[in-house]
Amino acid sequence: MSNFEKNLKQHMATLDNNIEKLMDERRNLDWGHDCDCEYCYRDELPPDGTEERASEIDKEVKEINEFKKKLMRHVELTEKDRKK
Repeated sequence: MSNFEKNLKQHMATLDNNIEKLMDERRNLDWGHDCDCEYCYRDELPPDGTEERASEIDKEVKEINEFKKKLMRHVELTEKDRKK
C-alpha cells in the first residue's frame, strides 16, 4: 500500500473541508432581499457578481466531488489488483 492510499482518509477529509468552506462562502454571499411577505415592500436584487460566484462555487464543489469519486475508484482498483 502506497503512502497515498495510507493517507486517503486525510486527503478525503481535506477535500470535504474544502467543500465545507466553499458552501459556507456560498451561504454568506449577499443575496439581497427577496421576500414574498405581504407586508414587505423591499425587493432588492443580489449585487452584481453574486450569482456568478455562486455558479463558480457550485462548479468547484462538483469538480471536487468528481475527484473524490475518482480517488475512491482508484483505491478500489488498487485493492482489487492487490488481492490477485
